[in-house]
Amino acid sequence: SNHMRKLEQEINIHDIDARKISGAVNEPDILCRALKTAGLSCPQDVDKTLIQAWTLFRRLHQEKRIDEAMCRFVEKTEFAAISKHGDRALRAASFDWPGLSKAEDAPAGAAGALRRLDGLVGMSNVKAQIEQLAAHVLVAKKKAEAGLPVEPDTLSFLFLGNPGTGKTTVARILAQTLRELGALKKGHLVTAHRGTLIARYLGQTAPLVTETFMSALDGVLFVDEAYSLYTADSSDDDYGREAINTLTLLMSEYAGRIAVIFAGYAEQMDYMLTSVNPGLRERFVYKITFEDYSEDELLEIFLRRAQTAKLEFEKGGVPVIRKTIAQMYANRDARFANARMMDNLFQTLTGIQETRLASELRCGSKMEKAALARLTVKDCKNLLESKTWRYATTERRPIGFALKANSKRIKITG
Repeated sequence: SNHMRKLEQEINIHDIDARKISGAVNEPDILCRALKTAGLSCPQDVDKTLIQAWTLFRRLHQEKRIDEAMCRFVEKTEFAAISKHGDRALRAASFDWPGLSKAEDAPAGAAGALRRLDGLVGMSNVKAQIEQLAAHVLVAKKKAEAGLPVEPDTLSFLFLGNPGTGKTTVARILAQTLRELGALKKGHLVTAHRGTLIARYLGQTAPLVTETFMSALDGVLFVDEAYSLYTADSSDDDYGREAINTLTLLMSEYAGRIAVIFAGYAEQMDYMLTSVNPGLRERFVYKITFEDYSEDELLEIFLRRAQTAKLEFEKGGVPVIRKTIAQMYANRDARFANARMMDNLFQTLTGIQETRLASELRCGSKMEKAALARLTVKDCKNLLESKTWRYATTERRPIGFALKANSKRIKITG
């Protein structure tokens, strides 16, 4: 705050040195102060782990305000430290939480990115196409170095599939692969959607799209639910058409310097692309279809979550989880979120376990590591009573009313 007040004069004349502002924000210091206020000690050697945990935590709780997220982070850290070590001294192991996958620990380099891709569950078709693209980029680079003519790549992709099929995850891996192969200088990922590209007033959409596009230059622009940019029955379709046309022009102008991914449902994407411009679909060179996960693959994803969190199922627990997922799979509909649903289910299960552990700790129980890592059969059975499972297995009905036939009075049901 003091630093920002000193910059007030510069702000008034619109002359700001961004390095001064970023230098004033010391995340490790802020986090350590918050943790110390809660009575936790924060040794200097855990700073790096602390920042990694905070970054991953914020990624999972993007909908929360920064102050609310900070409070939740401190509470979770405090509980982890006390339950794992019995004191308030933070260690690197204190941040080994369920659901926080250490994506940053993946091997560096294009080969490391492809190994990470290969390690994902399922996706045989996706893996084959990404590996083929990587081979093409590598060979094209060698040809250029040898003096052979090489056309600049138009790195435009259609990622087609239902929610939770890994589109965003593969986009991150693709960005890392293209950076390490030298196809993109930065290889960062910028995520956009209708809310960040369509302006509220006439004439503001094109500049907004251009600003977002330029922020992704030398990296990857991932447009999630891209089909929502244009809806023919909406009064805003002129704005959506303007956004898509602006993106198309920029893609042509900066070919070779950016990768653009349009992601969404296959049918809606096809309708949007052909409605705005019949030739627009052909501008996307790479079309990758993400298939829904099978029941066995969903179970594997769930069990991998538990393995990453170093949690172990009590004998008889896995069959209960298998039954739970089988019923969710049988009742799935177009809104079924695949791996994302498994994330939600796993978070619900760990919440059930933590509630049980907290109750036992309040009663004075001293727990060993094995007890803290155990998921009991009762935990798994309680999952069947959770709102997450009940929502996923409830038969979906269209919103509205149905009239019962063969009745003198009209009965409204639904």
